[in-house]
Amino acid sequence: MVACPVGTVPILQKTNKVRHIPLWSNNSLAAGGEIAGIKTDGDIYGARVTLNIYEPQVKEHGDFSSQVLTLMHGEDGPLEAIAVGSMVSQTFGDSFARFHMIWLGNNQKSCMDFHCQGFVQTLPHIGVGARISPVSTYNGKQVDLQLMLFQDPKKKHWWLFYDTKSIGYWPNLYFTKLRVKANIVEFGGLVNGPTIHQDPP
Repeated sequence: MVACPVGTVPILQKTNKVRHIPLWSNNSLAAGGEIAGIKTDGDIYGARVTLNIYEPQVKEHGDFSSQVLTLMHGEDGPLEAIAVGSMVSQTFGDSFARFHMIWLGNNQKSCMDFHCQGFVQTLPHIGVGARISPVSTYNGKQVDLQLMLFQDPKKKHWWLFYDTKSIGYWPNLYFTKLRVKANIVEFGGLVNGPTIHQDPP
């Protein structure tokens, strides 16, 4: 594993404009797509998930297949949320499984990876937006990725752990309700594409 020089972190570069993939619209996940998963509510200060990583084929530029861990606070006003996981999308110019994070703070601007300020990366050798490799093969070797979101009880920052390594955090100043706690956690998959809108034969 190769690390970046001291004082730097890896950031995925793309020459053409990356289209926004809306995971939140009118306080619901995956508007226009399909979601399947588990949802729990309560006083939530952290959550962990183990994802089995695959690279399903996607064809169109706006199509995607993803699996995410999502923490939200959606009561009494605008939604605030953090989602982390694996996504395959032609938006990024290939069909690789990539590690992405999307968050919606108190400014109500939804951001993916480093497209706006907020996330502070502290580990130099895990790239946000980078390819996840190897991946699972059908009827073959299975590859898992462990992700965890955890709120620091003293400073109230939300920390992201990638395979047990803390790679960075969202400072509490970017949140209002999530500064206190989350009240919803979701584990699941999201897909978007023409086949999910077709009527069965």
